[in-house]
Amino acid sequence: MEIILAESLGFCIGVRMAVRRAEAVSSGRNPVYSLGPLIHNPQEVSRLTGQGVRVADGLGGVEGGVVIIRAHGAPPETYREAAERGLEVVDATCPFVFSLQRRAMALADEGYQVVIIGDPSHPEVMGVVGWTSGRAFVVSDEADVERLPPLGRVGVVAQTTQREDRVEALVAKLQERAREVRVEHTICRATTERQEAARDLAGRVQVMIVVGGATSSNTQKLASICRDAGTTTYHVETAADLKSEWFRGVERVGVTAGASTPDWIVKEVIGRMEEIVTGEGATGRQGERDERRAAQATLPPAGVTAVEDAAAAEQAEVPPAGDAPADAPPAGDAPADAPPAGDAPADAPPAAEIPAGDAQTRQEAEMAFKTPRIGETVEGTIVQVRPDQLLVDVGHKSDAVVPLAEMSMAPGQTPEQAFSVGQKIQVVVLGVDKQEGHLRLSQRRAREREAWKRLEEVMTAGGAIEGTVLEAVKGGLIVDVGLRAFMPASQ
Repeated sequence: MEIILAESLGFCIGVRMAVRRAEAVSSGRNPVYSLGPLIHNPQEVSRLTGQGVRVADGLGGVEGGVVIIRAHGAPPETYREAAERGLEVVDATCPFVFSLQRRAMALADEGYQVVIIGDPSHPEVMGVVGWTSGRAFVVSDEADVERLPPLGRVGVVAQTTQREDRVEALVAKLQERAREVRVEHTICRATTERQEAARDLAGRVQVMIVVGGATSSNTQKLASICRDAGTTTYHVETAADLKSEWFRGVERVGVTAGASTPDWIVKEVIGRMEEIVTGEGATGRQGERDERRAAQATLPPAGVTAVEDAAAAEQAEVPPAGDAPADAPPAGDAPADAPPAGDAPADAPPAAEIPAGDAQTRQEAEMAFKTPRIGETVEGTIVQVRPDQLLVDVGHKSDAVVPLAEMSMAPGQTPEQAFSVGQKIQVVVLGVDKQEGHLRLSQRRAREREAWKRLEEVMTAGGAIEGTVLEAVKGGLIVDVGLRAFMPASQ
């Protein structure tokens, strides 16, 4: 039996960032609470509980210490209450959810009746409703749309894990009932990629195994997509859920996993499937076994930082603004960098498109606006500094963006303190934002590359380096030497 992994599966950047932040604050700090399960995967939540991250249903169950806003986000009143109680807040909101909250709030501020397409009981959706001051309608099917009152100007956002075809169908129904419908594209690209990969794989195998939490919305949708493809599909949480009879007489099995499913669970499921096959005497060809082992090896181990994957980093639209948003703006205060009005379709042409009739040829235009390659290090000039991003001129047809998560700053520094207009910086090209058309850059990675080069030279020469102690952790120190380094207590 051949086991084939979907091209895109498992932890997305938002979930991995949330887990990483929880692991960081749980080290040597007590007590630490997550407001609700950090992510929708009970096994990973249990692992974090073992590291000291307690799950609280609400702030009423928090007795001082650190409060983690989970990946699904929270309404603004949660931040206010936490601040009033003197709690330290660590915001692990997924970057896409953060962007969804901001867009919903901006729509409400502009006078639109906000309609959220999603599950009304899902914590992500409940949080977004809060950012509209509770004035949003939530619809999950055509019947919900039919029950809405007469509508004028409608602004539509979608839960980040929704299926695109479902959103398109409900938008069409809303257009029949409203005078104006403005759609903000808020579906997470990681979700879309996983859904497309699952659909493609389901058409090439006899059985699909979908791995993820039973309550995970994005995992449930993956299973639904595979079933819609006409493929026998089983949704499992762990390897223990697998049954040997599912694989009798099956030659090709596909495996995918939800965005909140850790890699270690996927590996256990694959290992158990191989044990089942071996137990029934179906050893398969040596080449197939080698291919499966190679496929497993491509899964990064639990805890690997997703931002080391340029493709994953490209997905994160807007990171949460810092780890202590106790002063988060109340509903009604539109952020200065709220997204512009109008839709931003994925195939929208980038800014500064050459006008029709211009005498320049395509070749001349491409030479005038050379697009740097993904992974290339280039020099740019900062043209604007914002609280959550830098706008940088790298000679592209439009300004490029360095998001907050890709800036290298001293602890406690803000972008306004660390950077200035006109400053030249080295950046690594992560890719092109498919919706906005601008380049996405990382100043942090360029600095890390230079640091690695310097560290290798020092190590080869047997020299010494200076570093800045960032924090004391269990067993030693975290030191900044251009990279975050660990110094054991013994050293």
